[in-house]
Amino acid sequence: MNPLEVVFDIAFTAYGFMVVIALLAHFFYRPRRTGAKARNVVFVIPTIAKPSVMPALREVLANLVERFPWAPIYVVVDEPADPSIISEIERHARVVEVPTDFPGKPCKGRAIEYFRQRYARPDMWYVILDDDSYPLDDRFLEELPPFDSRYAIANGILVPRPGRSKLAYIIDHVRLWDDLTFFRLSTGLLGRPIFGMHGELLIIRGDVFSEVPFPTDSLVEDFAYSQLLFRRGYRAWQVSTRVSIKS
Repeated sequence: MNPLEVVFDIAFTAYGFMVVIALLAHFFYRPRRTGAKARNVVFVIPTIAKPSVMPALREVLANLVERFPWAPIYVVVDEPADPSIISEIERHARVVEVPTDFPGKPCKGRAIEYFRQRYARPDMWYVILDDDSYPLDDRFLEELPPFDSRYAIANGILVPRPGRSKLAYIIDHVRLWDDLTFFRLSTGLLGRPIFGMHGELLIIRGDVFSEVPFPTDSLVEDFAYSQLLFRRGYRAWQVSTRVSIKS
């Protein structure tokens, strides 16, 4: 047999085995529910607040205000923004502007770390969203474990919605497949973020968020943070809430 064929056979066999295991997780994992909806929840949205992102951000804020009218919403702006844009955002959320002299290059991780240092409280849950993502239901409020458990960080299930590119919309469904299989296996069933975690509906327990710095030097800050918490002995889980992301 051709050596190249052997390599492909091994690769496809290994992938097939992983898919089977991941599908089992899809059917057997269910997040635990407390029976009561938490209210100690804060939404945090890092953004550059440029005109190009405002249509998506308006959609996000409108959805959050409608579904969670009682919850504080913080929009963390990590680059200088036009005052008119800041004023518009302030109609629905509290704006936090990262100073230019704060350490690190402007990025999502830097914005979250600035917010963490100045606003994180140990008695809250922090729900981090991208400026084009929002939860489609509030079921995750019943799936937050007790503060004295080892569970500290969670993700939802990504569901794409159409953007400018039809191709990107089609490709983004791979993320939905991953969340229902591989991520459900690792983050959900095993409680270990083997494949990392995504920054859309990244739920962090307040006492842990207050204690552990957020990475500011990585483009995959959500993955890096999940690995940091795992090394400290914390566990992850997957909530049943689906999160709309714009392709």
